[in-house]
Amino acid sequence: GDAGSGGKAGAILVTGNGQLTTATHNANGVLAVSQGGQGGQGGTVVGGSVGSGGAGGAGGAGGDVLISGSWSITTHGTNASGISANSLGGAGGESGSGGWIAGTSGTGGSSGNGAKARIEFGPSADVGGTIETFGKDSHGIFAQSVGGFAGAGASGGSIFAASGGNGGSAGD
Repeated sequence: GDAGSGGKAGAILVTGNGQLTTATHNANGVLAVSQGGQGGQGGTVVGGSVGSGGAGGAGGAGGDVLISGSWSITTHGTNASGISANSLGGAGGESGSGGWIAGTSGTGGSSGNGAKARIEFGPSADVGGTIETFGKDSHGIFAQSVGGFAGAGASGGSIFAASGGNGGSAGD
């Protein structure tokens, strides 16, 4: 059978001010991630010689992310950004395979879109606060909106009649 879709992620709002210090690897000062759910995998013909595989489910959309504040942030570890806002679409599910004598594959699921990822740093419209990062691959401010990976099409039958499935479409 066909697979279900991944859920849509909700919006995230982070507000605040003050002093933040981190000392270990992968420890961001402020981190917000809204990621859509992954689509399910389509059903595969099992123990059957003829049949069609199910379509993969669509990935869910990422939600809007807004980080707003005036902080004094210091990070010391590797991959430890000062502020990181991420909206990520969920991956599409893979399709199922068809029967081994004759069969077709379903279509891979489309992925979800990323949404807005915004950072407003400082009081009101004025830039304020400080961010210092001392570790490798540690950004001061990092924002991204990324669509998910599309689901792959599987193989069809392998002996007499076969038709492989199409991959899904990638998100914005």
